[in-house]
Amino acid sequence: MGLVPVVAGVVLAMAGCASSPSQKAPDGVQDLYARLAKRNETYVVEGICRLGGSSVSKGESQYGSCPYGYERAGRLYFSLATLEPVETHISCKVYNINEKNKSSTCDEFVYADLYSSSAAQKTAAFVGAALKFGTQMSMPQSLDADLFKRYVESSLPTQQRLKILRDDETYRAGFRARLAEESRQEELARANAKAEDARKRAQFRQSVAEANSTADRSFAALSATQKNVGSTVCSRDNRIGYVEQATGAKIKVLLRGRAVAQRDAVFGRNPLGPFEVDKTGLSFEQVHGPNSSNIELPVVDPNFLFKPHQTVRIAPVAASHIWDEGRFWAPCDWRVS
Repeated sequence: MGLVPVVAGVVLAMAGCASSPSQKAPDGVQDLYARLAKRNETYVVEGICRLGGSSVSKGESQYGSCPYGYERAGRLYFSLATLEPVETHISCKVYNINEKNKSSTCDEFVYADLYSSSAAQKTAAFVGAALKFGTQMSMPQSLDADLFKRYVESSLPTQQRLKILRDDETYRAGFRARLAEESRQEELARANAKAEDARKRAQFRQSVAEANSTADRSFAALSATQKNVGSTVCSRDNRIGYVEQATGAKIKVLLRGRAVAQRDAVFGRNPLGPFEVDKTGLSFEQVHGPNSSNIELPVVDPNFLFKPHQTVRIAPVAASHIWDEGRFWAPCDWRVS
């Protein structure tokens, strides 16, 4: 809540006639407090909060808990429902009897105009100081409750104060409804996120199916073409080699490499993954250990070298020759790295 200034003097004198602080506060809200503070010689009401230990759940009230130690003298916290101050007595140091010119700490207290000492309190203070052989004297002070309440009324008139209490009472009454609506919104958000995830998964499956179909058609068309000696060819199982001889339907291929992928690509980081790889001979530690992301595994997805991708490379293998049907190989643009 913003600061509401109080003009001392005439306003204070008229405060008792303006509106009565005795109007009854709502019964449902008794734990709201605020403090009377002095800002530039003007009294304001600020810092509305809930009394510590209140049974109100977090978020049920518009106001948070009062700061720890709010009841300390001089902070002037009071109940918004009753205007009763939390602390009504303080004790300040007046002066050291043996040092008459020492500054008076009681006078330096910014809220000194709200406190006073009775004759009995002053007498007791002087007696106490005398018993301590002239050491510094502490003076008991009592809050002027009527003056305090008039300042509160000038800064925060009764109608405004009661409206704060009624508004928070209404806010608290809607707490369960707000919780239910928040729960409904969270459930709706989860359902929307689930639907969006399902849509993306379906879109991904469709894109993979289209890529597979395109690769199959591409391989079928290319594998039916004439193989020229010296050309690079790729097989359906993702091997790569060079044509050395072509005799009828058969060709002699010098095998030099095959498609491999890192484990990270296998588990979804490839735009067309996850895809199948050959894990034959790998131990559990190799597949799942700390260095597993660096392991390169042979790709066994059919026609993968004829699909668009980013994470597959051609790894060299020991050179060897094979004779094979030319229809099992198709010209390709890959090279052994």
